[in-house]
Amino acid sequence: SYRFCDEAIEDLKSDYPDSNVINVDTRCVSGGLGMLVKKVCKLYEAGESMESVLSWIEENKLKIAHRFTVDDLNWLKRGGRVSNASALVGTLLSIKPVLYVPDEGTLVAANKVRGRKVALNSIIESIRNDLKDVTAPEFMINHADCLDDAKYVMEKIKEAYPGAKVTIS
Repeated sequence: SYRFCDEAIEDLKSDYPDSNVINVDTRCVSGGLGMLVKKVCKLYEAGESMESVLSWIEENKLKIAHRFTVDDLNWLKRGGRVSNASALVGTLLSIKPVLYVPDEGTLVAANKVRGRKVALNSIIESIRNDLKDVTAPEFMINHADCLDDAKYVMEKIKEAYPGAKVTIS
């Protein structure tokens, strides 16, 4: 929540009174946030002003798309995203939600499919639909102990975008 962020900023300002600490709502999570932070650090290290960096963030933060799937619906149940019954039925039917973070920064189920590979292909297809005219995009593939799936997605992305920069984390 913003109150928590404001309290954290006040703590930082008291510990580092000569620092300029600013709260920025990037609407990014996980790897998308990591990509944004890396670029911001490069801009700042290159001598860009704080105002220029903040302007760049505002201009680019909504150019980062977040898509993912979970193999086990119990994680969504534990996070309050699905009910116990939905998690049970979905697990029995091998339902895999394809989740998306829209510009508002919320979490939306873009698709529900049966099977892990179908979910991964759904993510790849949605990327192709969104990036029809892009020649060299940058991708960050995050995984939680499913490196083979991450490599599969990377191969499919490189097939679709030969000039893409793809990082697995």
